[in-house]
Amino acid sequence: MTLPQHLTVCDSLYMLDGGTTLLTATDEGGTRHTVMLVQSAFPKVNEFFPYLPGRLYFDEQLVSVRSRREAELIALLRGCDIQYASTFDEEAAETADLSSHRVILGDDIKQVMSRGPEENLRALLAQVIERVESPAYVAYAAEVDRANGTAG
Repeated sequence: MTLPQHLTVCDSLYMLDGGTTLLTATDEGGTRHTVMLVQSAFPKVNEFFPYLPGRLYFDEQLVSVRSRREAELIALLRGCDIQYASTFDEEAAETADLSSHRVILGDDIKQVMSRGPEENLRALLAQVIERVESPAYVAYAAEVDRANGTAG
């Protein structure tokens, strides 16, 4: 599969499964794409979520660690635009307003609550890029391979 020439990141999900991050984007022709960095908390593959932990996927296809495709995808993400346009049910989101009587314990949650949607998209995008470029990403991929009896 060929990568698009340009992406505009428009939405995201951060799952509470150990940190899976899903970015939704559109290309120059309006085609929707997904970039997913799977959680790095649990190295065993879950039978209900058949993606390799800690690994990067583009449109549900695994991106090989330190491959040319990975480098091209990271370059594409570095140059992407950010334009928030929720792909979720806005009416449901409106009914999920937080109480004014809330306590926020984690600094990460405080940061999310203090930023706007586009700032949060930028922050998640930066986290994905930083993780994939880190030596820890490569080390964790090897750990996942060992834990699952696979070769990277």
